[in-house]
Amino acid sequence: MTRALFSGGVLLATLLRLIPSAHAQDAARWDALGRTLSSAREAGIQVTRVNARDQEALDGESALWIHDADTAPPPDALLEHVRAGGRLLVADERPAAASLLNALGFRLGPPPDETLERVGGHPALFAANATKALAYPGVERVVTNLPARLEPTVGTETLLQFADGAALMQRSTVGRGVVMALADGSVCIDLMLESDENARFCAALIGALTQQGQRVLRVFGATSADAPDAPTEGTHGEALLERAALARETLNEAISDLSRPAPPEALVRAVVALCVAVAIVLAAARFPGLRWGRRAHGPRRRARQDLGAPSTTPSSSQPE
Repeated sequence: MTRALFSGGVLLATLLRLIPSAHAQDAARWDALGRTLSSAREAGIQVTRVNARDQEALDGESALWIHDADTAPPPDALLEHVRAGGRLLVADERPAAASLLNALGFRLGPPPDETLERVGGHPALFAANATKALAYPGVERVVTNLPARLEPTVGTETLLQFADGAALMQRSTVGRGVVMALADGSVCIDLMLESDENARFCAALIGALTQQGQRVLRVFGATSADAPDAPTEGTHGEALLERAALARETLNEAISDLSRPAPPEALVRAVVALCVAVAIVLAAARFPGLRWGRRAHGPRRRARQDLGAPSTTPSSSQPE
């Protein structure tokens, strides 16, 4: 029994050590644009990661993707960039993005109607349908995760909208340039690309932003996991990059539970090994034919023999 408990303890310790690394792998796929940006680079589009101090990014010729409003240049600088002919996307639904969107002519609102049907029954996933103004080939809808909405404002047109009519994505013309707002920064992150609809949308979005590669794409707010300037194999591996191009059969199979991503293979093996160890311990205690079972039942058999067996010592009351 001691050996079995020791083995179970070792397996449990291994399992607990794997949990943090599994969590880190899942976290790396959230807020990460690695697969989207890698696909853009493979299509021949030049992608660079920049921050608010990189003034050369605001040249009027490049396309800007603001993934995190906290890392964006000042609104006046962005408006000047767009007026000069630049193209800009702000993909951020957080309250921190509201002031930037307001300065650019958009108004961020609350999430879509809670009564809307969820994609695959998941409480955090909503579908937004493409309008005629979007006109991205092969894109009819996208899947969103806890999005906000964009309120109607003068001079904007809706590109994606929820079933209740609320806008997920809008576009407006400023000077000689174009600015777009997307009220869910997670539409193009690694996990959401498990939906082939999202993968098609993100590829078309980058094509529209860069005018099919004629402009450099500069990304504000890409996490360290994205590393668009580093070799892609060092971040995600060849297998993950191959999966980026694969379409899933159904949305339910692809992103049925984003809040609990599937555990890595090593974690599954550790769980199976732990279950086997528990089964061995239970079997050892249940069946007397095993070594530990003989030890457990042996004392009880000897006790019954001492109480019920006839004595072999000659009685002193018998006649000689």
